[in-house]
Amino acid sequence: MLPYIQTLCHRFPNLTSIHIKTVLGDVNDLLCQISKFSFKLKSLKLSNINKFPTKGLRVLSKKFTTLTSLTCFNIHYLNNKPFALISNCFPLLEEFHLWQNSCIDNLQDGVITMLMALPKLRKINLSSYYGHYSKINDGFLLNLCKNCEFLEEIVIFIYCPLLTQDGIASAIRERPSLTSLSISFRCNGNQNNINSHVIDSFVRLKGLTCLDFWDTEISDELLSYIATEDLPLRRLVLQNCTGYSYAGIVSLLSKCQHIQHLDLRRTEFLNDQHVVQLSLSMRNLVSINLSECDMLTKLALFELVRKCPLLSEIKMENIWSEIVENSDSMMDFGVYPQLKSLHLADNLWLTDENINTFASIFPNLQLLDLNSCTGTVRFYVAYTLYVLCIHFIYPLNLILIFKFYISKTHTGTVRFYVAFIICSMFCVSILFIH
Repeated sequence: MLPYIQTLCHRFPNLTSIHIKTVLGDVNDLLCQISKFSFKLKSLKLSNINKFPTKGLRVLSKKFTTLTSLTCFNIHYLNNKPFALISNCFPLLEEFHLWQNSCIDNLQDGVITMLMALPKLRKINLSSYYGHYSKINDGFLLNLCKNCEFLEEIVIFIYCPLLTQDGIASAIRERPSLTSLSISFRCNGNQNNINSHVIDSFVRLKGLTCLDFWDTEISDELLSYIATEDLPLRRLVLQNCTGYSYAGIVSLLSKCQHIQHLDLRRTEFLNDQHVVQLSLSMRNLVSINLSECDMLTKLALFELVRKCPLLSEIKMENIWSEIVENSDSMMDFGVYPQLKSLHLADNLWLTDENINTFASIFPNLQLLDLNSCTGTVRFYVAYTLYVLCIHFIYPLNLILIFKFYISKTHTGTVRFYVAFIICSMFCVSILFIH
């Protein structure tokens, strides 16, 4: 592997970003070779490597003083020592992202010390699939917001038992210039789950464009106050959130009509009629996630594409409802060229007739995910791709990437036809057979 690095570096002399992923050899040697070139490197991402490359990063830091962004994703055998190295070697770091697939309890002291030594930080991301940060408390977040005067984005996607809503409120009051906040916290089952101190702090973020309350207890009052302040929200995530109702979300969306990305995954109260009404206020919507909203049917899907002219991605996965609506509601299909990605994995309501319909009403569809959908094992799966290729792709001489997910439960005949049709139409194809 390493002998080719010099060739690649010569071939791309203007590189500003490098992503090193799943390297079997010595990452230290790789970074040392990269440091011999005169890049204006700004971003480095290390993913799925066995050991943190201490030596290589130290050499790299002496050559590339322009590095402002560092991402560490799933570094095996990671301990506290590398974080002191990071703050010493890259004191001007503006972005730091740490995402681990393993327990991170033993990393907390190093992470906290490092962050306090990086005053230029603009973006911070601390996330993990497992464990929790037992030492990230109200004091840490408050000091972070006080110390980093340029801080714009905070992402903490992990359970922090010592982080309270009052602590979060006090911290963000210190940094009203925040433009993106993604955080999860609990309110200990209190019915009045969001107090006035918290609400007042959030509405002070006048430049807030991204708000993510993943797995958090919120309230209609909070959403209504955000709507009243008319914050410039472009992205809103309420995934797995509780404590609010349809009244709260309709109040916010009716006022904040510039939202482009909306995530309401696992919103238990949401039904088709709610989506019909909400879609009237979402003409700027680009992507939406309604997965695990079990009262939704295809009526919600078609209403969204009718009412949202910019909508290019819809996720409606893991919907186990078998509600059947009046078929008359599906008569006026229309054509919706704006939709590019449609994720419908694990849906009980999806039928062969629905899939056949997609071919004629979504002519620019590039990604169709039907993984694990029962009933979609017959000819219409292949026929849909056939119509898309013959009538829309081939005559326009377009080259698109199709990502079509086919479960092992699908018959071998269908799998063959899908592969044959894509290849025969000269499309650049990626076929995922699970």
